[in-house]
Amino acid sequence: MVPRPTNRELWVKIFADLEIDPSQNVSYVTAEQVRRISQREARNMAYMDEQAKVPSIFGSHSLFILPVANGRYAIVRGKGYHDLEVGSIIYEDFQPSFPLGTSVLDPEKSEGSAVSYAWNAGIISHVTGQPSLFLGPPGRFALDPFDFRIDGYAQLHQAGAQAEIDGFYYSSQSACLMEFKARECTDFLIRQLYYPYRHWSGRAARYNWEAVRPFFVDFGTDPLTFRFFEYGFEDPTDYESIKLISARGLKIKDSVRPLRGLLDVSPEQSLASLTPQADNIERVLRVPFLVAGGQSNAFLVAESEGFTQRQSSYYRRAAEALGFVIRLGGDYELTDLGRKFVSSGPVQRNELATIQLARIPAIHEILERVSAGGGESMTRTRVGEILQSHDPRIHGSTVPRRTMTVLAWLRWVQQTTGLLTVDTLGTVRPTPRLLL
Repeated sequence: MVPRPTNRELWVKIFADLEIDPSQNVSYVTAEQVRRISQREARNMAYMDEQAKVPSIFGSHSLFILPVANGRYAIVRGKGYHDLEVGSIIYEDFQPSFPLGTSVLDPEKSEGSAVSYAWNAGIISHVTGQPSLFLGPPGRFALDPFDFRIDGYAQLHQAGAQAEIDGFYYSSQSACLMEFKARECTDFLIRQLYYPYRHWSGRAARYNWEAVRPFFVDFGTDPLTFRFFEYGFEDPTDYESIKLISARGLKIKDSVRPLRGLLDVSPEQSLASLTPQADNIERVLRVPFLVAGGQSNAFLVAESEGFTQRQSSYYRRAAEALGFVIRLGGDYELTDLGRKFVSSGPVQRNELATIQLARIPAIHEILERVSAGGGESMTRTRVGEILQSHDPRIHGSTVPRRTMTVLAWLRWVQQTTGLLTVDTLGTVRPTPRLLL
């Protein structure tokens, strides 16, 4: 069997077939050309997020590749990568807001678990020095157009290329953009910070942000340590003008502190029949912020969240049941607890929301059985039985639907407190602890 050619070998073929002169400062290729010659996805062929992945046809001529439009790439001469200033790191011990668990942070899977853990454990607020942060939209997005240069070589125009950011956090003063890696690194592709930085810097005025702060973040597990490198660009139009602002390492110390007052709250029987069709807790918890910002009725909430007024009512009812909003006539208002919620930092908001969830009798019983020293595990069927025992009106096909809502809420508790785990089959268990 003929061995499958490597990406490095295929790039040699692409250069030859397209007669690309590697001595040129900039050349262009299309995604269609790369796919046709390599018989592979262009996005995968162009994925070189560290210098070790750069094919020799690039590296030997100081070249690297950048997307500059949807389906178009520039092969550019210059400094595409930046070496991490590991010698500049100042380390400190950090005790998170909840215990570590294998389901909360699993470095063997992806960056996603680390991103979630860093946010919910208070690490992001601590490093940025901004206690009142909010989650922005992570993931892939199309870039606004901008011009830039690879200093001394090429003037480039970017128009509609795709970028991605793992962590996006903002306050009234600034936005923090973070690229996470689930391993300790020695260098990174500058584009991963530069493109999101240029995009959101161009929009900063409309949000009244004084700064857009890009970070490169990696972590290791022996011991568990997050490393945060904050960068700036001395000349925003110069790709190569990246400059270190600070380097911090947080050695994570396991916490045994239980969530404050979680089970001290008494279940409220008035919530036993609560069956809101609002299984996305993050959207429920956005309702108080929408109300605080003036979206004070079902129409405005629906318009802000992009769903129907009927869906808006489901999420409003859930936020009302959690004690954060109240309906007066046709409008919503924040309760005293809701005002406390919107003025708190991320960790405190998670604690308040979890405590309020524990007022729902079925959730209180599940949390008590699983996380309050009992260490019980329960199947999805058992969760449904507990739900039905507190609300006998639920029967038939409604039981599994309401069970899925409760499990979705418990998965949020897992991500934000680490008190329990919910597996893909819906089995709820105590959180196993990592030995650090």
